[in-house]
Parts: sequence; structure tokens; C-alpha cells
Amino acid sequence: MVVSDVDNSPLTWRSNVMGTMPSIVFDLDSTLLDNSSYQDTLAEICRQVSELHPGVEPRQLQQANLTIWTSNKNRYMTELWDGTKDTFSLGEEVWELTLAQCGIQSRSIAREAARIHDATEAGHIRLYADARSAVQTLQQAGIRMALVTNGPSQLQRRKIEILGIAPWFEAVLVSAEVGHSKPEPEIYMLALESLNADPKDAWFVGDNLYTDIAGANNVGMPSVWVNRTGEPLPPDAPVPTHEVRTLAPLPGLMGLEPSA
Repeated sequence: MVVSDVDNSPLTWRSNVMGTMPSIVFDLDSTLLDNSSYQDTLAEICRQVSELHPGVEPRQLQQANLTIWTSNKNRYMTELWDGTKDTFSLGEEVWELTLAQCGIQSRSIAREAARIHDATEAGHIRLYADARSAVQTLQQAGIRMALVTNGPSQLQRRKIEILGIAPWFEAVLVSAEVGHSKPEPEIYMLALESLNADPKDAWFVGDNLYTDIAGANNVGMPSVWVNRTGEPLPPDAPVPTHEVRTLAPLPGLMGLEPSA
């Protein structure tokens, strides 16, 4: 495994690699999409919701909301996955149960809380600071790219739409839509087909060792572990080809260098 934390930031690039220019497949959550501020986002949501019913504390709402979601997560994700519920109706249910746990019985407040949650969360969906420049540099160099993400269609497509990143990729594969999830080999092979690439010529970039990296290794793709927190590689974990702290080193790792 090669660890790199070198920042490459020139404006134009040319390949210094002989032969086929590599392609690249990205994971979404916690690789391109910054999920690190979720607790702060939820705290802001609960602050706003608490104003709908004086006397309830934001911290009480936050703890109740986390408890409800954690206790029912598998069912909620299944309902989103199979389309039984959309994100807003599910949000209403979660908030109705959250409020009830805090002694408040009100469907109208639950509906308004779901609206606040939806709008506030959308405003906090953002890319990591290094993601846009790294991906656009790769794009300008002619690197063909695809996006592969696990999750329900509506949930993942909403993130992609808010971020405005779909045009970066030749294919966007959402596990619920294709019937396979990382680390299953089928979803990687679909991405490779979309890029007309052999596994050895297409890199996979992701943050999760046991889904992203394991699946890529199993189909013979070079893998890049995005280890933003600098945690040590667990002894039982799949070993990535490369390890980076941010996406900034990717162009250099892929054999691109500044044009003269």
C-alpha cells in the first residue's frame, strides 16, 4: 500500500503513463460527500423544531430522534429501498415518534418538523473542499469517471442532484436501482462496462475498507482508500493499493503531471 498526502494543484495536466489512460470510479458518501457535520445539522434542526413547541429542549429532541432512527433503521431503509415510503413521509413518521417520546402528540407539528428537517438537511449537503478541484482536474485531463453508491434510489439521487455532480460522470450507479450493492462484484462490473474499461485500468476510490476497497480488490481494480481521519489500517481489513488523506493527490497518483 502506498500512502500519499501530496497536494497536486496545477491547472492543466498531461499523462506521464505509457499505454491506456486509467479510468476512475468514485464512491459518494464520505468520499466526495462530506457527512462529517451530520450531528451539527441535526442539532440545528432540533433547535428550529423546539421553537414550534415551547418547553421542549433541543437536546431532548435530538436524543429522541437518534433513538427512534437507530431503533428502526433497518425497517426505514427497507421502506425507502423498495419505495414503500418516500423520504418526506418517512420523516413525518420519525418526527411523530420523536415528538411523542418527548410528550408531544401533534401530527401538524410532526409535519412541520419534517419540512424543517428536509430543508435544513438539504442546505448542509456539500462536497469535501478537495473533491471538486480534484475531480474537475481529472475530468479536464480526459479521465473517464463513474459514480457507484449504496443506498435507496430517492435518497442517493437527491444528494447527487443537490450537489450537481451527475454531469461529471459517464454513469451513476445506485445500488437500489441496479439490484447489487458494494462489495458485490456485479456493481463494479457494471461500472467497468459503462467506462469500457478493464479492471486493471480502472481505479476505485472510496472510504469504506469493507465495501468499497474489498469489492474493488476482489474484481482486480486498483483501490484508493480515502482515510480522512488518519486511522490505522485494521489488521483484518482489505489492503488498498493506495491510501490518501484527501482527494488532492489523486491526479498525481494516476500518472498525471503538470503540462509544461
